[in-house]
Amino acid sequence: MIAKLWKHEWLDNRRTLLGVAGASALVSLLASAGVALGLPDYGFSFIAGAVAVALPAVVTVLLLWSYWKTMYGRLGYFTGTIPVRGRVVFAAKLTFTLAACVLAALEGVALFLVLMIAREREWTTPAALMADFWKLLTGAPHVGLWVLALVVVELACMLVQLVAGISIGQGPHLVRQGVAGSVIVLIALYLVNQLTNLASMVLIPASLRIGGPEAGHVVWSPMLGGLFNGSFHSGASADLLGLGFIPVTIVLTAVVAWLAVRSIERHTSLR
Repeated sequence: MIAKLWKHEWLDNRRTLLGVAGASALVSLLASAGVALGLPDYGFSFIAGAVAVALPAVVTVLLLWSYWKTMYGRLGYFTGTIPVRGRVVFAAKLTFTLAACVLAALEGVALFLVLMIAREREWTTPAALMADFWKLLTGAPHVGLWVLALVVVELACMLVQLVAGISIGQGPHLVRQGVAGSVIVLIALYLVNQLTNLASMVLIPASLRIGGPEAGHVVWSPMLGGLFNGSFHSGASADLLGLGFIPVTIVLTAVVAWLAVRSIERHTSLR
């Protein structure tokens, strides 16, 4: 059933997704060509880079809007007739959104690499550029790879919470607010994430050392101790990055997803 729902999602969003992907590629590649040809600077580098960076965000916003329309807008009546439980519909839409955003991010990375190649006077090959990038990530002390993994986990959890927050915002207490109800919940989730991330990073005794001879190693000390020692002892131990936010964010995301499924199955009410 998931595959059928995926097919429906694709049919609903293919024109928008392909249009955005094609337009982004065209603009970015033309701007990169202007950089490579050494044309007068009309902001070609900025345009190409901005398009590559903005593409995943644009796709995310479009799919979140599509989720709201097909769940709580006029199309929600059709979605409600599908003979499956709400959690199945939620899982299908969520995984489709995740997959589309991953593909958009990969296209953005590819467009950014093209720009980097265009900026190189020696015409660095894609293979050489990727080799340099991989060396930066995996070379001693592996801090780059750690940071990349943390960013991926955080972004994935954020996307799940965005989708789930829309459904929570259409619960019995906020459904009359329409889109505003979902916006209120998303703002509240943002604030909760900021507070829990800060507290868990500083207080939970698990940190990544990002400087010194032990850089790249996990130490079972809270980031707060490193900040305190760094402030009063010349920065000797101020090179810790708290990792406590990872399990806290995952647990919070699981709770938010459960609340979303509960809202879909028990409290969905279309106006």
